[in-house]
Amino acid sequence: MKIHFFWHMHQPLYLKDNIIEMPWVFLHAIKDYFDMPYLIEKTDTKATFNITATLIEQLKIYESEPFRDKFLSIWIKEPHTLNKTEKEYLLKVIKATNPNIAISSRFLELLKVGAFNNQEFIELEVLFMLSWCGSYLRDELKSFINQNRYTQRDKEYLLTHLFDFIKTILPYYKKLLDRGVISLFTTPYSHPILPLLLDMNNAKYANPSTTIPKNAISLREDAITHIKKAQDIYQDSFGVKPIGLWPAEGAVDEESLKIYHNLGIEYIATDEAILHKSGESNHHRVYQKDSVAIFFRDHGLSDLIGFKYRFLDKYEAVDDFVSKLLDDSEDITSVIVDGENAWEFYIDGGYGFLEELYIRLKDKMIKAEDIKPKEAKPLNRLVAGSWIYANFNTWVGDSEKNLAWEYLFDAKRAYLKDGVQNSKIDEKFLLCECSDWFWWYGEGHYTEFAKEFDELFRKHLIDIYTLMNRPIPQKLYIPIIKEETQSFISEPKNEISPIINGRFGSIFEWYGAGMIDEKKIYSTMDKKKLIEKIYFGMDRDNFYFAFFGDIESVDSFTILFDEYDEKIALTKEYSNDSGIVVKTDSMIELSIPKEVLREERVHIKFDFDSEIVPSFGGLLIDKNKDFGDNWFV
Repeated sequence: MKIHFFWHMHQPLYLKDNIIEMPWVFLHAIKDYFDMPYLIEKTDTKATFNITATLIEQLKIYESEPFRDKFLSIWIKEPHTLNKTEKEYLLKVIKATNPNIAISSRFLELLKVGAFNNQEFIELEVLFMLSWCGSYLRDELKSFINQNRYTQRDKEYLLTHLFDFIKTILPYYKKLLDRGVISLFTTPYSHPILPLLLDMNNAKYANPSTTIPKNAISLREDAITHIKKAQDIYQDSFGVKPIGLWPAEGAVDEESLKIYHNLGIEYIATDEAILHKSGESNHHRVYQKDSVAIFFRDHGLSDLIGFKYRFLDKYEAVDDFVSKLLDDSEDITSVIVDGENAWEFYIDGGYGFLEELYIRLKDKMIKAEDIKPKEAKPLNRLVAGSWIYANFNTWVGDSEKNLAWEYLFDAKRAYLKDGVQNSKIDEKFLLCECSDWFWWYGEGHYTEFAKEFDELFRKHLIDIYTLMNRPIPQKLYIPIIKEETQSFISEPKNEISPIINGRFGSIFEWYGAGMIDEKKIYSTMDKKKLIEKIYFGMDRDNFYFAFFGDIESVDSFTILFDEYDEKIALTKEYSNDSGIVVKTDSMIELSIPKEVLREERVHIKFDFDSEIVPSFGGLLIDKNKDFGDNWFV
């Protein structure tokens, strides 16, 4: 058995009027982009990495002009010089930090402070930046981290050190590539869903019930330009042309595969669901079509890394992962995961888990080029689809997503009608075709920064009309994203006392309960949720939970507590002397007597085997709950 780890690194181009509007490239650069390949070299193993062209472009901006980053240009200022808007922007980004990567309890304490004096704000800013530093940087900055107090000069020292560090990242990938330690892929330029650019009807081929945008046109020439531009950026950075490519979101069809082959691409990857819909069942091997080798992602193992192992002790997680691998010596298991976002949810940024996993699997790990295309099994047919449900509904189909596409098509038709080629306009169209804009529109995903994504998309379209010397359509000044889009969690409003029978006997049973929408929780690694919604609440004696989703696939589940190791195993129909009751019909309802809990306040999770919910971590439940407080910590 061979194991092929494939780590995908991507950020959309955050440029607006030549300024980087959001700092996620920088923050992941100091946490993930170096540490991930460094762990491969440190453990003397192999893996494949994918770096998108827009990510490379932004890393190069940080190498030479780092203060084009809006966040950093404000962060470096003396706190007392900040205006209200600047301070609110800093705090919005800082407070979006996942507590799991916090450098210290002091940082978490400061996050709860309402008003800061100058010294506290400097301390908050420094601890925020240190929290985002990965394991390698934390070792380098150990003495700095252990300081008791930070000054403005310390901020300046830290940022200078981080700027110097970022300059080493791309050369480090090149070094490992040249030495044969890693395989290195890229993605069509701005991470577009290429099959949709070629033919929007691919959305209906993948899922006949999908509603496609009105008046769609083929953007085939743009699709080809995306590939060529990415190849040029890659070659400029690493000295050779890429022979491997991760189609954005694993989105494939037969036409895009032929284009890849014609442009010299030898390897791609997508999800196992595509293989199964294409008529093959064994995703534990490599296939070939049109002289291109295709790795098929093991969905289950990849999702365990993305969604479940963050909750487990690293040794328990590694044991579980290894136990699920097949023994057949001819098997090739491809584990393809976002290489950055998952680690925010791990206690130590995932470093300990990955290091232990690599050590355990050292002799089995391969990189892409260890498999020669001629060794792959022929594939007769490749259906259109992506790594999310084997369709394209994450990016097209609902009203917001389709409206964004229609605005794009309107602009393209106007440009083609003019018949004058303009390289700046061509570039703007490529940026408009990034998958990330459509990801955040409509249903399915939630982020506090949806407004900013919406503004970036519409600004690219506004720039196109400006460059064409055409009137800017008024509609482009109106947000596409709906203001009423809700967060993924709402808090309980009052006490509830539902009848535990697995059914909604009355709407008033759960009226005023809290709700967690698992489908909206942020992740750039999507999966079909077993549990889609959770309702929660309490009365004087009990805590109550209701679970909605694919209930028929649930046989049993387990209650977990962050504060202690006790686990309570439950079936879909359960009761015992402690008073815990589970009933299942159209939903799973659960009641837990308060006296069962060892402590007054405890973080609770539920393990449904294939996933642990809530996905953000333990839900704080408090025996003495005041409904003016917030359950979610």
